[in-house]
Amino acid sequence: MIGRLAQKSHQTKAKVLLKKGKRILFFLNPEILDLKGICIFNKLAGFQFGIRNAGNCCGFRASRANFRPEPNHFKTMESKKMKKNLLAIAAVVLLGCAVAQADTVISVYSGGISLDGYSTATAGTSADPWSIRETMTSSGILELACDLCAPVGPDDATGIGYLYGKWFQKTILNDSGVDWTSFELELRIDPALPSFDGDGLSFAQGSGLLFSSDKFATYSAIEDIRDYLNFHNGLVAVGESVTFNFAVTDNQTNEPIYLAQTLNRPEVPEPSTLLTLVIGLLGLAGAARRRFV
Repeated sequence: MIGRLAQKSHQTKAKVLLKKGKRILFFLNPEILDLKGICIFNKLAGFQFGIRNAGNCCGFRASRANFRPEPNHFKTMESKKMKKNLLAIAAVVLLGCAVAQADTVISVYSGGISLDGYSTATAGTSADPWSIRETMTSSGILELACDLCAPVGPDDATGIGYLYGKWFQKTILNDSGVDWTSFELELRIDPALPSFDGDGLSFAQGSGLLFSSDKFATYSAIEDIRDYLNFHNGLVAVGESVTFNFAVTDNQTNEPIYLAQTLNRPEVPEPSTLLTLVIGLLGLAGAARRRFV
């Protein structure tokens, strides 16, 4: 049985050749896996229908190695009833994908963090943020993952024009045995490396949004060479909790997203501030030499 389906979704028209009893998808355009469109696949038993949504097939995480380009020739589908059924299934799966967009999973990737609970069921706005509750014995990294969606999607709840974005309220209990005089948050797409300008991920870079903490009076941010926040001018004693309010945005579909959390690290100065400091020290050194010559 050979069939043809053409449907436009997210400005992409996918033509799919189905062969009964086989597990191979034939695409007219092999690059379809990099676009937002339609994917139909036969996995194990029966045909399964998936909609490309935020980088994955709903219900089936595909890789290009699983597919081959469709031959340029293929016959039109003779059964209108079959076409109608496929479109009906597509509508149901698309609805399922929309629901799955909120299914962001937050977990501990490494370090001394115990996750006490979280909620991503809220709108993710500043008035109704996503929440994370945790206990820390030492610095560590959280992972935000979503197989069927962007971790901070499906929309930009910050309202500042990014592709995806959410406000977070994070509450952490200090169980480290030492008081905290500062606290650092850093976004990463690789848990071992700082993120870089141009990867789409940021703490709402350039938006002018103001973040806050109930224990630290001020914070500094670095937005160009990394995605970094350092909260300071305060104290979190052992056994006390601290709350941070901040936004995470993404102009690409980065998945997963890592959030590195470091306690008691001194503030990292901006590169321009560091350069000014070096020039100033060189000037003082030169003046001292002239004075003793």
